[in-house]
Amino acid sequence: MIRTPIETVMNWAPTTERLLLLTQRLKRGELSEQELPRKRYTPTFEEMIKWVLYVKEGLVTREDVSDWAGRVLQQSDDDFIVGMTTDSLVWLNGIDLPDGDSGYLHDESDLDEWVLQLERKIDEL
Repeated sequence: MIRTPIETVMNWAPTTERLLLLTQRLKRGELSEQELPRKRYTPTFEEMIKWVLYVKEGLVTREDVSDWAGRVLQQSDDDFIVGMTTDSLVWLNGIDLPDGDSGYLHDESDLDEWVLQLERKIDEL
């Protein structure tokens, strides 16, 4: 069985849905961090909304989304990331910040507000 994703072998940027599947495989121990595709692209606001909704639906953890956003910020192939996009990725990178009481600094209502803010950014484009 081949473990390494085709995106890694071919140096392609994965789609959001494919990256969700690869993230789930990583979580189950079927992949290592080094096997994840290295090529990244700057995600759209719609894709960022999907990641917040994945958390709300229980498909991925907050830590998974934080790791994803951090990797995008570090490894994007774009020459630069537009300011609004950077701000949104920084928000997502902090989605797993603890509040000190074994919970998260950003609660469900904050996640809902982030989705609304991202939708407003889409409307502004």
